[in-house]
Amino acid sequence: MSALVAGSSGERLDWDEIAKRIGDLTTVWSRLENRPSEVNTSNCERTLKKAAETVVQLWEEVQAEKARREKAVSRVKRQALAGV
Repeated sequence: MSALVAGSSGERLDWDEIAKRIGDLTTVWSRLENRPSEVNTSNCERTLKKAAETVVQLWEEVQAEKARREKAVSRVKRQALAGV
């Protein structure tokens, strides 16, 4: 995945762009399933790369939320132990 991240613009995608990329990914899958001989493989590769970048962003956001929650739980535990 690191090669995919390195190739990305580094900008955080908004939710409209994420939804568009997921839709584009679905289109690629549908074309591969239904009309594989008509698929433009270069376009598919670009679409799949963008979808992978999207998944990486979402993964990073989930990991950040997980860390935030773990930090909050640790803070509550410390406060409980301190009798606050």
